[in-house]
Amino acid sequence: MCALLFNFGWQMAWPLFNIYQINDAHATAFWISLFTVANQVSQIASYKWWGRYADKKGNSVMLFVAALGMSTLPLLTILSTNLVYLTLVNLWSGIFVAGISMLLFNQLLKVSPENERTSYLASYNVVIAGIGFIAPQLGVLFLELYGMNIAMSISSAFRFIGGLAFLVVVLYVERKLKSNSTNGKAEAV
Repeated sequence: MCALLFNFGWQMAWPLFNIYQINDAHATAFWISLFTVANQVSQIASYKWWGRYADKKGNSVMLFVAALGMSTLPLLTILSTNLVYLTLVNLWSGIFVAGISMLLFNQLLKVSPENERTSYLASYNVVIAGIGFIAPQLGVLFLELYGMNIAMSISSAFRFIGGLAFLVVVLYVERKLKSNSTNGKAEAV
């Protein structure tokens, strides 16, 4: 559920970034390609870091960190129409996109029962595809109703709330599961 909430906010802004970059910042095809390259380079450079820290701190903790980083991106984007600045924002963006992509998949594997993992993955991807259809449409609707700043702010809010949901998983669900498994071992001894 946390991943679905976060993905809704994540995908809501996808068309808004392009609309902003082209209509407001007047980015050419060259600049759009630079944004993409900057994003991809930082993703490649940061995957190992996310993996190391997920091993140290836990997948859900790092999902919270990555989601908080992702929640900054719509707001950082609308701060300026300077194309160099937007390239740097995309460089920053890639760091968190790498974390979210890897950590969401790891979390899905972690919570899926091994004997039903394939059906869980398929169901998750179907729901994410549905969100990928609905959320961008809603983002564009918010753009038309309220303007770019409000639409991007709504996306940031959904991303932030999704990040907080990952934190709730860490603070309550995973700790409760750990304490239950520790109590069960103590009783068995």
